[in-house]
Amino acid sequence: MNTPEQPEEKDPLETLLRERVEYIEDAGFTERVVQSLPNRRGGLARRIVLLAAAAIGVAMAIWWLPWDQLAPVDLSGSQTAAQLDPWLPVCAVLCSLGWAVISALTDEPDLF
Repeated sequence: MNTPEQPEEKDPLETLLRERVEYIEDAGFTERVVQSLPNRRGGLARRIVLLAAAAIGVAMAIWWLPWDQLAPVDLSGSQTAAQLDPWLPVCAVLCSLGWAVISALTDEPDLF
C-alpha cells in the first residue's frame, strides 16, 4: 500500500547549487590566474594564414564552381527553385570566403 510521503526538507547544498550567484568569492584566485596568463600576441601569422586560405579558396571556387550552369538572376520572381539551385554553392563559398577575410582583418579572433 502506498502511503503519502512527507514533504522532504530542502537540502542546503541543493539550494546553494540552484541559486544564481553573480560572483563566488575565491580569495583572489581568479584574478591571479588571469594575471599569470601570457599576453595576447599580435596575430600576424593568423592573418596571413586566413588571407592565404581565402586566396586559395577563391582560386578553387573559380576552378570548381559550376559557372556555366548559373542562370542569370531575374528579380521579377519568375525563376523556379531548380533554376536557383546552382547559386547555393556559389553563395556558400562567397559567404565563407568573406567571413575568412573579415576575420583576418579584425582584431578579434572570433566573430561569434
